Amino acid sequence: MKVLSTYKRISLWLIPPEPILTSLTHTQLQLIELHDKNNNFSSFGLHNSNSSNSNKLPTFIPHVTLVGGIPISECCTVQDDVMPFSKSQNNDNDNGWENRNGNEQDIIDEVAAQSVLRRLACAFGNFGGVECKFVKERGVFAARRMRQEGVVSNNNGRSSHHHDKESGIISNGDGKLNHDDDEGEVQWNQSCISIMERTKTFTQAMELAEQTLFTKTRSSTATIIENECEQQSSTTTSLERHFKPPACEPHYSFVYGNNADLISSLQSSLNNHQSQPISSDNTTISTNNGGKNSFVLECPPNFTSTEIAVVWTYPSSLEGVKHWREIGRFSLVEGMSKY
Repeated sequence: MKVLSTYKRISLWLIPPEPILTSLTHTQLQLIELHDKNNNFSSFGLHNSNSSNSNKLPTFIPHVTLVGGIPISECCTVQDDVMPFSKSQNNDNDNGWENRNGNEQDIIDEVAAQSVLRRLACAFGNFGGVECKFVKERGVFAARRMRQEGVVSNNNGRSSHHHDKESGIISNGDGKLNHDDDEGEVQWNQSCISIMERTKTFTQAMELAEQTLFTKTRSSTATIIENECEQQSSTTTSLERHFKPPACEPHYSFVYGNNADLISSLQSSLNNHQSQPISSDNTTISTNNGGKNSFVLECPPNFTSTEIAVVWTYPSSLEGVKHWREIGRFSLVEGMSKY
């Protein structure tokens, strides 16, 4: 019996427009280079001694995650997403997926992923841009987490986290993450982030992605919710699961790393190498002349994304980032996929 992988995961990334994309890419590469110049990889929690290249921080396409880490088996079925393609291919010629070269499981998963891409491109046709606005006052920080996590729901339906023995999450009393606390471990993919507002278009895009990805696979087991208010509450609850701890908010990651002092180390490296600000346009690293000639890593400029990339994001680890691969992307204003 053919089944879809429960291990392989996909993510939907909002891609910044030019020239911001090029600027953020340049910033990422510069930060990685500065990190490498420290030659102190062990302090960043990277202990592979096979070669210096294995210790480099990974590169990735600058993005804001819309929804991430979704097992392909949760948003597709063999019957709906794989078999129709197999039948159409076999009717046209003898090159159906059963006759392709390669591992059968990989082929099935790839066919399903392309089905997801087409489904999303159709659903998001002429959706319009997604506004990405960053919370400047929160700056850039490493999101820390304790070994145990707990979530407490507040009156507005959002999750709030508290730094106590029960929750294990470091946060302020208002539910916002306290990134100034020195305790806790840093989540590898939230080690250098800027928090993004939950803008109206961002929330609407999440809702549409949720509906498009999961309606078919959940239809056989989900309880039909007739009351409109209950439906809205259910949607809000389901969206919250996409905001991964410890930040539990949409965000932009400049780099991925494991060290709790990644940002201060990068700033120290900038000072030691007397580097110039990384970007002249939409500056992300600027000089702070308030007494010390130090460099400050700032939030990205606000932008409106008009393109979504669907990406294989497994293995879900720092070492696995180099294996991540784009499945395809589509425009939010033209409704045209780029396969």
